Amino acid sequence: MKPTPQECDNALAALLSSTKRRSRPLDLVETAKELRTAIDCFGTVETVADRIGLSTSMLRRFQYVERLSGALQTLVKTRKIDSIDAVAELSSLTQADQTRLAQVLASEAFATEDIRGFVRFFNKHPEMPFDEVVSRVRAGKTRRLYIFEFVAREQMRDPGTVASNLLRILSPEDFHSVDVSNVVGRLKVSKSGKQRITLEAKKRKLSVTNFVQQLCEGLQT
Repeated sequence: MKPTPQECDNALAALLSSTKRRSRPLDLVETAKELRTAIDCFGTVETVADRIGLSTSMLRRFQYVERLSGALQTLVKTRKIDSIDAVAELSSLTQADQTRLAQVLASEAFATEDIRGFVRFFNKHPEMPFDEVVSRVRAGKTRRLYIFEFVAREQMRDPGTVASNLLRILSPEDFHSVDVSNVVGRLKVSKSGKQRITLEAKKRKLSVTNFVQQLCEGLQT
């Protein structure tokens, strides 16, 4: 049954809100459903793309969701997977491999780069046991780091001393590295380290920048 005019308008509005903003109100499964409705309304994906001012190639990428196994679609619905690039990569796998991979992705967080690594290993080494592929990708798992800059005063020229100051607050898992060169220092921390710094700064009613500076100088414990 052809969608009603109201359903067609709603589908276009949903596509606009989910393709023109950084924060999408709909998950990618719902977005793909709205695209299917819009195509039923206007005939082709090209026509829909023209109506919402998006390239056809970009809009087609949302159709990759329909190629995912049920297990992966569940992860997309819950936004455990929420990247159209990741969906496009995963859609190239067989349904059986998608289902096995969904079990891994459901239990731990992987960045889009890591998911791409899974797919490329599968495609490049079809003879490799599944568990070995998982182990290799897990070993090279992307670790997102956050950088804070601080003024490197004279007494802070030794990175080891600065690191010791930082580890009074940060755990070894939070801390990645500190670099001191000229008058600017750079602190690299994990996501948990960033959260820890933000929380501790809030407790002390300091800006994050001021807290990092004092922490590096050894003024905070």
